[in-house]
Amino acid sequence: MPTMTITAFHENTRSRKYMTGPAYRALFEANKFQLITRYIENQVVQNRDHSGPRGLHFGAWRGGSNEKSNLRTNDALLLDYRRSQFEEVRAGIQRMGYAHIWIDTENKARTLNTISLVVPFREPVDAPTYERIASCFAKEIDTYGMIDGAITSTFITNIHGTSMVVPHEGELLDAEAYKRATKNLYQRQDAAKYYAEHRPACRATIPTDLIHPAPEGVVESGLFVW
Repeated sequence: MPTMTITAFHENTRSRKYMTGPAYRALFEANKFQLITRYIENQVVQNRDHSGPRGLHFGAWRGGSNEKSNLRTNDALLLDYRRSQFEEVRAGIQRMGYAHIWIDTENKARTLNTISLVVPFREPVDAPTYERIASCFAKEIDTYGMIDGAITSTFITNIHGTSMVVPHEGELLDAEAYKRATKNLYQRQDAAKYYAEHRPACRATIPTDLIHPAPEGVVESGLFVW
């Protein structure tokens, strides 16, 4: 039966670094997420009472800080976006049809409301596989406003005292099948562009016969260059 390891992370108040806390291994009950949802909700309650962790990662660790050398496996994809992008991200994951979990979160600096998309893997994956899949997912969802670092395998999401957790049933993500299906997409994508807050404005193509030359005596400084 598929399982998911959820590792809690405590934030060092001086260095601001994350350090691993307790881990919980939950079973998927016929692809349902009751145990996982209950565990996250318990962490939220502890956070509200100032006794629980702030960070969560969906994978197994050897201990220490959230560095790749300490990471053992990733058990779920985790992508964080600005909360204002929720509807667009939701439309993207619904098109794909995978089981997923939403968590109401915040950025590390506590300056931005975010939404976490958690997509469980059928089997745990290593860091290179995770980052390849995360890059392709970002491209398929095609939404700007992703939180910096979200496509890395060591990314930590941050819960708060009023975080909500909403699961959606569906097909578990088969990493190997997804890699094969997105082979061409991976070769031509640049997922880092989705860290930009907004989608770049499209620059219209202007017919050459409509472009006026720069006024005589004016040095071209880019003002008239498209």
